[in-house]
Amino acid sequence: MIIKRLIYSKLFRDSFWTLLGNALGKGLTVLGGIIIASLLGKEVFGEYGLLRNTLLLIAIFSTMGLGYTSTIYVAKYKKDNEILLYSLINSVLITTLIFSGLIATLVFLFSSHIAIYLEDPSLTIGLKYLSIIIIFNALTTSQIGVLAGFKLFKETAYINILSGICNFILSVCLTYILGFNGALLALLLSQIFNCALNHHILRKQLVRLDKKGKAPLKSILRQSLPIALQEMSLSVTHWLGSILLLKLTDYGEVGLYSAASQWAAIILFIPITLRNVVLSHLSSDQNKEQHNKILYSMIGIYALSTFIPSTLVVLLSNYITLFYGKTFYGLSSVLAVCCYATVFNSIYNVFASEFMSRNRNWLMYVITILRDICILIGIYTFVEVFKMSGAFSMGLSTLCMGFVTMIACTYFYKRTNKN
Repeated sequence: MIIKRLIYSKLFRDSFWTLLGNALGKGLTVLGGIIIASLLGKEVFGEYGLLRNTLLLIAIFSTMGLGYTSTIYVAKYKKDNEILLYSLINSVLITTLIFSGLIATLVFLFSSHIAIYLEDPSLTIGLKYLSIIIIFNALTTSQIGVLAGFKLFKETAYINILSGICNFILSVCLTYILGFNGALLALLLSQIFNCALNHHILRKQLVRLDKKGKAPLKSILRQSLPIALQEMSLSVTHWLGSILLLKLTDYGEVGLYSAASQWAAIILFIPITLRNVVLSHLSSDQNKEQHNKILYSMIGIYALSTFIPSTLVVLLSNYITLFYGKTFYGLSSVLAVCCYATVFNSIYNVFASEFMSRNRNWLMYVITILRDICILIGIYTFVEVFKMSGAFSMGLSTLCMGFVTMIACTYFYKRTNKN
C-alpha cells in the first residue's frame, strides 16, 4: 500500500521524468567524455578537464545562486502570488545574463594571462571558447531552476535527451577532427542548443503570465548570495584541487582525477538530477509531517542510489581502466575513493535542499566552506607528508571530509528541526 501511494505521488512522477531524461541525456554526455579521453590521452585530457572545472566554477558564480533560488520562489509564487511570476523570471534571466556577461568578458580579455598561470600558453584559445560558454551555461542553469519551480520535469526530460544526443555527436565528431579545440567547440555548441530548447519551453509559460507585478529582486538576491557562495565554494575547491595537483605533480594526475570524476558524476546523477525536484517539493509543502517524510525518503534513496553503483564501479574498475588506455594506469584506486565519496556528497545535497527551503543558507555555507578548506589541506598533506599519488590524495580527502560533513549536517538539522 505504501509503495502504491509512492508510485502515484507527484514526487515520484516528477522524479521519474527527471531521472529518465538525465539517464539518457547525461549518459550519452558521459559516454562522449570517455571517447574524448581516449582520443586526447591522459595529458591533454587533463588540460580539457581543468578547463571544464574552470567553466563550472565561473558559471556557478555567474548565476549568483539564482538556479536554486528561482526554483524556491517560482514554486512559492505559483501557489500564493502568481502575479509576481513574470517579473521574477524576467529579473532572474536578466541578472544572470548581466553577471555572466561581465565575467565572460574578463575571462576573454585575460585569457592569455590565465593560460600562463595554468602553465600552458596554448590554452589561450580554449579559454576564449570558455568565455562564451560561461554565458550560455549560466543562462541554462537559471532556466532549469525556473522550469523546476513550474514542475515542468517531463518537458525538461525531453530537453535533456535531445541535448545529450547533440553533445555526444558533436563531441565525438569534432574531437576526432579538431582534437582539443574541437572538444571545446562541441561543448559550446551543445550549451547553445540546450539554452535554445529551454527558452522555447519557458516562453510558453511566460505568455500566459500577468506582466503587471514586480518581484522583490533585492530580497531574492540576498537569499541567493549564500547559495551562490556555497555552490562556488564546491567548484573553487575542485578547481583549486586540480591546480594543487598540477603544481605538486603534473597534468597526468589531473587527467586521472578528471576521468574518475566522470564516473563519480554518473553515480551522482540521481542526487544531482533530483535536487531541483526535492527543492521544489520541500519549498511548496507546508505540512511538517509530509515535509519530513519527503526529506527522510530522499536521504534513503540518495544513499542507496550511490552506494550500490559505487560498489559496482569499484568491482569493475580494472575493466573500466582498460577503456581509457595504458596512459591511465592507476585509475582503479582513484575510482574507489571518488565513487564512495559520492555517498556522503549525495546526503549532503539533501540537507542543502532542506536548509535552502528553510532559508538557513548561511548555516549551510559555513559548513560547506569549512569542509572545502579541509579538503585542500588534506590533499596537500596526503601528497607532501604521506607521499601518496596526487589523484588518489584528492579523492581520499574528499571522501574523509564528506563523511565529516554528513555528521555535521545531521547534527544541525536535528537542532533546527526542534524549533
